[in-house]
Amino acid sequence: MPCFTSSELLTLNWITQALTFDPLTQTFYFSDWEWMQASSMIRSVNKLGTTISLVVDVFRGNITGLTIDAKRGLLFFADAGNNKICSVHTDGLNLQTLYADLPDLRSIAVDTNTFEIYWTTWGSQPGIYKGHYQGNTLISTVVAGGLKQPDGLAMDSLGNPYQAQIVKNLILTLTFIERQFCPIVYLN
Repeated sequence: MPCFTSSELLTLNWITQALTFDPLTQTFYFSDWEWMQASSMIRSVNKLGTTISLVVDVFRGNITGLTIDAKRGLLFFADAGNNKICSVHTDGLNLQTLYADLPDLRSIAVDTNTFEIYWTTWGSQPGIYKGHYQGNTLISTVVAGGLKQPDGLAMDSLGNPYQAQIVKNLILTLTFIERQFCPIVYLN
């Protein structure tokens, strides 16, 4: 697969905003936003970069967050262009809107043990929220207030959440009981 210089990258018509990896199939999934067409796509590529495939095309979408439940073959994504959280099978079938009318979406993560989806929002009231895989259930506020721009969100295998504050250059662990952030890495 060819490599690109930074000036060559500027000539491409797409922007990648989200990335996730399936360790079972050794496949990367990434968002591919084509500004010329006002469309966002999820594509897959094998680890060698030799096979790129379209998974799903989201009209007027802007996929800012992407994560996978590899055991179940489900992708979850935050679509900031259409203000919704969606799921789709890794083969592109069964696209579902799980939650709608969610402004300022950013990142997304899943707890595969509890079937919960977590997402971050920016805007005037940045926060972290959660809902269930099935969607259209009660949305719970995990953290509201005290955040600047919560962008990165990840879960470890035990269901412990981690969140990155890009403004403060911190990676934080979040304790849900006390709703406190504990820095684990400071990036200079």
